[in-house]
Amino acid sequence: MNIFFYASTMSTAGKHYLKKLLGISELENITILPEGSLFLSPLALKLRSGDLIILFVADKQELDKLVTLRNEFNDFRIILILVNSDSETIRKAHLLQPSFITFLE
Repeated sequence: MNIFFYASTMSTAGKHYLKKLLGISELENITILPEGSLFLSPLALKLRSGDLIILFVADKQELDKLVTLRNEFNDFRIILILVNSDSETIRKAHLLQPSFITFLE
């Protein structure tokens, strides 16, 4: 199983979170997909069924974009990192069928 990290836009919070992730020895081989081109980048060709994708969602607009692609995520395990934990965001996040949801806070 390969591990990928993706953020639609690499905000300051996203960069900070990614830096923390890279400090975890188990994640030293994580592939960072370029912002704004989840399935369009050459690195995305490494994605295989069952791989883990860590999605960092900085705001509701990014979540909306990811939800429109939700069928593309069916073959992957998703860990979703949300910046805020309001009920509307959480409800919408479940449309991606993540294995795990966590919050920046």
